Amino acid sequence: MMERKLQQTSVDIQIVLRFLVLTFAISWGGVTALYFADVDLGSSAGQGVGTIIFMGAPAIAAITLLRFRRVSIRKGSGLYLGRILWVALAWVAPVGLTAAMIGVGLMPPDTTFTTDYSAFLIELGFTEAEAVDTIAELETTGVPVVILLTGLGLVLGGTLFALAAFGEELGWRGLLLSELAPLGFWKLSLWTGLIWGIWHTPLIFLGLQFPDEPVVGIFTMTIATLAWSPIYTYLTVRARSVLAATFFMDHSFLVYLRQCS
Repeated sequence: MMERKLQQTSVDIQIVLRFLVLTFAISWGGVTALYFADVDLGSSAGQGVGTIIFMGAPAIAAITLLRFRRVSIRKGSGLYLGRILWVALAWVAPVGLTAAMIGVGLMPPDTTFTTDYSAFLIELGFTEAEAVDTIAELETTGVPVVILLTGLGLVLGGTLFALAAFGEELGWRGLLLSELAPLGFWKLSLWTGLIWGIWHTPLIFLGLQFPDEPVVGIFTMTIATLAWSPIYTYLTVRARSVLAATFFMDHSFLVYLRQCS
């Protein structure tokens, strides 16, 4: 995928712009329509519909554009099985990254390790009371809760979460990575990360992310996507498949670092 595009000397700006316009029109227009239709995007049903529309937009745009150009979807978006070992590495890598983040985070003085495992279950749709009760039940098994939830996270990362992520990655690490490949690794990662971060703006303004500080939230989200983008790019290129980015997910929400007073 990327090797083929590196043979070109420049990026086809028209294709990139068409993809971005279509992606943003579907995702931003979709959630805006839901908002004015008084759909509660904070509810489980609202989040489900919003997720399908918003996260599915890059894939819809990529498939539409490739079909219009009569280009193979597999070739145009890197939808191959690829190198299985690299795809598998992308699936389990977040566990190692989380451990590394904990190690770095514990380096400053007076920093301790703490957990809030219930936050993980609340993210999955549990109520606060249900999450607390479930964690209590898990603790009775004798197996460390972090091990159980990490296993659950890996299962979900390879199934439900991967299905949701596929809507994004077929666009970002599929078509867009392929089209921007002539820029080289770092420039394409920079541009992809920047676009990826700005794309989240409606979700932040609607209060679904960073509800108390929307402006700071947009900045924070963009910094985060810029930081993660090279990793996603590297895994996709090494795996020779967009599936690597699809299975790669961050489990760092399982743990937190707390600064002692």
